[in-house]
Amino acid sequence: TDNSGNNYLNPNNEQVYNYILDIVRELKGYGVQVFVLYGCDLPSDISDRYNDGFKKLAKRLQSDLGGDVKLLKEVDVKVTGRDAESGNITNSAIDKEIKKFDKLSDNQIYYISTSLDTTRVYNHVANAGVERFIIAQ
Repeated sequence: TDNSGNNYLNPNNEQVYNYILDIVRELKGYGVQVFVLYGCDLPSDISDRYNDGFKKLAKRLQSDLGGDVKLLKEVDVKVTGRDAESGNITNSAIDKEIKKFDKLSDNQIYYISTSLDTTRVYNHVANAGVERFIIAQ
């Protein structure tokens, strides 16, 4: 727990790391090859020691697993579909929001939150040519 009362997994805790490693190894044994590491941001009072929790964890997992898996970091985005002028949910508003997504690096994936019908959002995201995304349920 940090000074603000936020809980997080300590990057230096071997028990925590081994727990994550065991999960990835087990799923890898079932044929899973791509893993999304979600919520790897560290609290500000320790983040300066690690720069990026994802990079530290991914580098170590890749080393221990021999590079046989792909590790992706989530990029949180939201799709509301609300038109700025009318406040109505429209297809064009959904498309505008998707166009504003930041460009992903090779090790990132969009994690899309929405209260809209996920099939509708999926169709818009896919039609926009986005290849890496998860729509939260």
